[in-house]
Amino acid sequence: MQIRKFSLGILLSSWLLMGSVWAATPNIVVILADDFGLGDVGRQHTERTGNAPLAATPAIDALANEGMWFSDAHSPAALCAPSRYAVMSGNYNFRSYSPGGVWNTFGQNAIAAGDTTLGSLVKAIGYTTGFVGKWHLGGDFYVPNTTTITRRNDANALPTQIDMEEWIAGGPQQLGFDYDFTATNGVQGPTYVAHENGSWYPLGVGSALIDYDENSASDPLFVSDKGPGIGDSNWDARALNMLLADKAANFITTSAATGDPFMLYYCSPAVHIPHLPPTTIDGEIIAGSTITSHLDMNRVLDLEVKKIVDALKAAGVYEDTLIIFTSDNGGLIDNAAETAGHYSNGGFKGNKNQAFEGGHRVPFITVWPGVIPANSRCNSMVNGTDILATLAAITGASFSDSQALDSHNLYPILLGNTGYEPRSEMMQQGGSGGDLMFRQGAWKLIMSTTKGHNSVTKSDSTPWKLYNLDDNPNENDSQNLVNDSAQASRVTQMYDRYWQIRNSSARTAPSFGASVSNAGAEIINEDFSAISFGDTTGINAQITDGSYDTGLRLNNHVTGEIKTNPSFGNGHVLQLSTGTNPAGGWGAVSAANNPYPVSFSIGQEVTLSFDMLVQAALEGTANINIELRMSDATDVSRAFTEYTSASVGQTVNVSWTTVVDADMANASDISIWIPIEGVQDNYSTIGPNSNGTELDVMQIDNIKLTSSGTATGFTQFAEDNGLSGGITGDDDGDGWSNALEFVFGLNPNGPDTMTGPQVSIAPDGGDNYLTLTFPRSKEADLFTALRVWRSLTLASDSWEVGETEIVSVVQDPQNTDIEHVTVRSQFSIETNDREFLRFEVLTSE
Repeated sequence: MQIRKFSLGILLSSWLLMGSVWAATPNIVVILADDFGLGDVGRQHTERTGNAPLAATPAIDALANEGMWFSDAHSPAALCAPSRYAVMSGNYNFRSYSPGGVWNTFGQNAIAAGDTTLGSLVKAIGYTTGFVGKWHLGGDFYVPNTTTITRRNDANALPTQIDMEEWIAGGPQQLGFDYDFTATNGVQGPTYVAHENGSWYPLGVGSALIDYDENSASDPLFVSDKGPGIGDSNWDARALNMLLADKAANFITTSAATGDPFMLYYCSPAVHIPHLPPTTIDGEIIAGSTITSHLDMNRVLDLEVKKIVDALKAAGVYEDTLIIFTSDNGGLIDNAAETAGHYSNGGFKGNKNQAFEGGHRVPFITVWPGVIPANSRCNSMVNGTDILATLAAITGASFSDSQALDSHNLYPILLGNTGYEPRSEMMQQGGSGGDLMFRQGAWKLIMSTTKGHNSVTKSDSTPWKLYNLDDNPNENDSQNLVNDSAQASRVTQMYDRYWQIRNSSARTAPSFGASVSNAGAEIINEDFSAISFGDTTGINAQITDGSYDTGLRLNNHVTGEIKTNPSFGNGHVLQLSTGTNPAGGWGAVSAANNPYPVSFSIGQEVTLSFDMLVQAALEGTANINIELRMSDATDVSRAFTEYTSASVGQTVNVSWTTVVDADMANASDISIWIPIEGVQDNYSTIGPNSNGTELDVMQIDNIKLTSSGTATGFTQFAEDNGLSGGITGDDDGDGWSNALEFVFGLNPNGPDTMTGPQVSIAPDGGDNYLTLTFPRSKEADLFTALRVWRSLTLASDSWEVGETEIVSVVQDPQNTDIEHVTVRSQFSIETNDREFLRFEVLTSE
């Protein structure tokens, strides 16, 4: 890939510039309902049936009308606790130590120490964070008068056995939330206790922590079917929901008053049983206002949403807030309501705790006034795990490749890119029965199991149902194709693919922040000449030397060193070695933990080529298995045999071209597997170790991965606008090069009067940082990069690549093709300090 550098022509000096940065990142409110199904949304009921809902939800309907409705949205599981883990962490349920969910108040928290969370993600970039509502992720409490953490079951636990006055760890405070008001298990209990910022919150005058059962409760109905346990003597299930809504509203009011961005994660207990609606809310009759107490609670949830929205509007921040509304699983069975025409499952088969669509297809609504198109719809397949990566993209926050492994960024969709498909595969789990689900496009495979989620393996599972949801959205058993001979290979492929992903523990989402390379691009073109001779790369590390990054990564036990070799010409080569691994093993470059995002079309040609120094003579049919590997598609591989007659010391060119088929077109990313250590039939006995099994050293160069297709990037821009001066020219003579006009979304055929990049010193967390805001063409973002050089003096030899971070990327309110990017130095400064930044734009043709 040919890269050209263009200076922005600005040199920034921190001591000359003062001011405040444009606050472009939104406030965030994520609302997770409990057991609230598609059909419980009034608008969905009316659209499906043509009739008015039995329980109106005007506040939730208003969100759908003002934002985007996702019609193929799902909870990670068909039950509460596992879904809450997945939404909070961006990981599928099977990655938890307890995939079936942490149901016990005193169980070990499901979130691992290294996981990012909705709270910690944005807290790290200056958001004030709050959690209000049902937790159900476990936590740490002491045995009374000790410092011993208890893991006692919460059912029938007594206050003499567990001290619930202080929540020691494993709660919202440890997962990135500055403020919390938390009901450990919501309304369902046990336990029946509320905490604020980790301390017991007495619910009334004279409150005490008691053995809370049908005899001690003020109303026996407050003790749910889960049984008795430790409770507040003033626990009132009828008042809990609006108490939580009031706490959420107070958090919004207080946070908004500071002017800093805030994030609220609100987990309502509605509409989980017991269904105990209050008599009235703000003078409005609730109990008995519908035909069942379940539907009464639908109205309570809607009023909770209204309370939150009203607080945003009263604080003057509704227009600057992103709201996401969804549910932890599908809706409940309500026979009386169904007789009258209300189906919580929205007309799909199944309900909560089932693997069918009604058990996990949920409402998913996003609102951001002026950014997300109002009354819009999207049929892309999305999952509750996707919230985390979406928030990261919107706010400029980040996470590592080892975190949020299954979270796909939905931001392009929210900006109106309805052609963007975040995922073509999705893994889910059913309810207490142990079922597993796997989607590939419209195809859905349900696997039955003989063991619960916490211990199930492939040998314990069996393909049970196969449905094409395009043809059979209601999953009628007459069209269960699992035993159809025409679909036998599909069943096997999907079944094996599910377990391959699960057993490998690899990412299923692209590395966060990577842009998609479309058709017609050089995805990789690396000859290692930009890396200094002798530079080494350690095991599982990126192949880089400071400011230069090849994008490739070593894998397994491989180490790399930059060498020279006349056989390859005058440039550098990469020497790979696994000689330090006595146990053997395979190594590779660009392995699955560092893939390249792609978007292929059927019929394209994809070519992989590289030069390799033969260091062992090959015999007969010996070969090396070099593969292209992808997410969201069946693995594509090729065994190369073109150089079987090559002699030791000879340099050979490996080249393979494959045509993209329907399966490969599903790929969301691609990686190269180039093993440098063979197996028994790969190399002859005269290899370097003379043992017939290993080739422990390999030199490679000129790695290229390209795809055919129409022009993209600047080349397409030049063709569309009839440019003759190429990427370095200034065809319209306005002082902006063609390349910079491409980057900034300017007019290449006439003078431009773009407002230049806005520079300021902006405070964050008590420190000041040099900050730059500039417009960027969305298309150009796929083919350009910003590089920042930093220095504390203007000496020519003092410049180094400076560390900056993206603070925000925000849609231009008038031009849908432009976004505004804010970046800042990661080095804090004082008013009298000097810090110089020089910006370069790197653009590929």
